[in-house]
Amino acid sequence: TADEAAAEAGRTLPEHTARLRAAARSFDDVTYGGRTADQSAYLSLRTLDLELDEAKPLLPGTSRGATG
Repeated sequence: TADEAAAEAGRTLPEHTARLRAAARSFDDVTYGGRTADQSAYLSLRTLDLELDEAKPLLPGTSRGATG
């Protein structure tokens, strides 16, 4: 589910956890709840997507984001 994917991603991208959960809720609202996404939701998801492209995940056994 979207919630499970957000939780999993949040473990390696902890600084984005809250926004990943919010994105999952937005997805569920539109996909299963029959709601319409508005421009604010779109911009929030787009911004998160762009930030995640640049994010460095916290991998098991490391104290900082991955390099490479």
